[in-house]
Amino acid sequence: DACIRNSDLTSAQELFQSMAKDGVRPNAVVYTSMIRGYAHIKQPLKALALYAEMRQDRIEPTAVTFNSVLDVIARQLADTDSDKLQEVIDDMRAADIT
Repeated sequence: DACIRNSDLTSAQELFQSMAKDGVRPNAVVYTSMIRGYAHIKQPLKALALYAEMRQDRIEPTAVTFNSVLDVIARQLADTDSDKLQEVIDDMRAADIT
C-alpha cells in the first residue's frame, strides 16, 4: 500500500509478483491496494483482471474491494461494460454485501 500511495506502481507490481514466487498468498487487502493502484493510473482493464484473478484464487473481496472495483467501472468504464457491473453486483450479493 505504501508503494501505491507514493505512486510507485512498478515497485508494487514487483512486490505483488514476488509474493507468489515466495509462496505467500496475497490477501484481499493486497489485491485491493493493487486494484486501486491500477485505477489511479487509469488502467481499468488491469484492475478488473486483477479482480478476476482474486475471485479465481478464491480470495473473498471486502466491502472496500467492491467499492474500489465499482469505482473503476463507474469512472472509467461506465459507457462500455454493463456486464462487468452486473457481475460485481452479483458478487456483492453472494458475499452478502449490499
